[in-house]
Order: sequence, then C-alpha cells, then structure tokens
Amino acid sequence: MWNFEDAEYLVRRCLLLADVYIQNNKYDTASELLHCVLQHDKACTKAYEYAGYVDEKDQAYKDAANEYEYAWKFGGQANPTIGYKLAFSYMKDKRYADATDVCRQLLRVQPDYLWLCKEILEKSRNNLKI
Repeated sequence: MWNFEDAEYLVRRCLLLADVYIQNNKYDTASELLHCVLQHDKACTKAYEYAGYVDEKDQAYKDAANEYEYAWKFGGQANPTIGYKLAFSYMKDKRYADATDVCRQLLRVQPDYLWLCKEILEKSRNNLKI
C-alpha cells in the first residue's frame, strides 16, 4: 500500500527492481513496475527514462519518444543522455525537425556534445531536404 511517508522509499525500490528486470530482458515486468511508479509519481524522470528504454528495445520509437519527452521535460532539459535518446527516438520515428530541435537545445546546454549529436543532426537534416 502506497502512502506519503513511504513513497520515496517505494519509488527507489521499484526503480531498482525495474532496472534488474531490464538487465535480464524482462521488459514486460519492468514496464508494470514503471507504470506503478508513474501512477504515484508523475514527475519521476528515471521511470520515464527506463520506460523509453523499454519502448526503444521493442522498436516502438513513437512511444519511446513520448517517454523521453517527459524525462527531458521533468529533468529540466539538461541531461545529455536523455536529450540524445529523445533526439534518436524522434529520428527513428521520422520526426526529423523535432530531432534537430532537441540536438540544438542540447548543444546550447552542452556545446562539447557535438560529437554525440552530429550523426542525428546530419541524418535529420538530410531527410528534411528530401
């Protein structure tokens, strides 16, 4: 039973357990735990990041992008790993303009991450020209 006093503890434990399930390729079980976490903490960046990763593994890039959008938003648009994953998911979902925008946002915050975004930027720009 979830209660306010134990919420932080339960969220951490569920995220740790979801991580174990993800490492063991038990994505359905991990998804259930993440869904439970997000029901009780709608701003849990790590849960959205894990959910995006699970969707990415299922090649559900549209769903992954949605999860990463929340992680990016609630993380203050500052985590380069989430920004990269969001841009990558956008690119895979053929949302090239969105992928380019996220890369630009990321490079404003972390200019030294050009090497990270270069491939996504080039592919997205080339697909926008077509």
